[in-house]
Amino acid sequence: MCDDDLVSERGEHAVTVLIADDRAHFRDAARAVVGATAGFEVIGEVDSGQLALEKVRSLAPDLVLMDIKMDGMDGIEAARRIGELRPRTVTFLVSTYRATDLPADARSSSAAAYIHKEQFGPQLLSELWAKRGAGRRLPPARSVSA
Repeated sequence: MCDDDLVSERGEHAVTVLIADDRAHFRDAARAVVGATAGFEVIGEVDSGQLALEKVRSLAPDLVLMDIKMDGMDGIEAARRIGELRPRTVTFLVSTYRATDLPADARSSSAAAYIHKEQFGPQLLSELWAKRGAGRRLPPARSVSA
């Protein structure tokens, strides 16, 4: 089965998710949240911004859950580059910053939303996708035969 064939329990195209966080315990928690969210499917996990870019190239996820503070390339820079590399992929920044304390460049990245890690759950993920993600995602490309 290829990634384009991922379907939700309702038979719809599943929203494919890449998790990018340098902490294994949060990747585990995020995987559990995504797994508990109807219509979403984790297709990869990475522990750095640079690896997130590589996985976006190879996996073409619909959504990236991106930690802000990581060694090397941080999540804000990775989100900006993902937006340039693959505009169809939506990025949600996920961190422990209060929304009022986000780094200034977080607002100018291509991220569609910010989620505080303590508030991250299936309902919020679904709501944010409906408001900020689904409208930006283009339908899968279809070939037309003559």
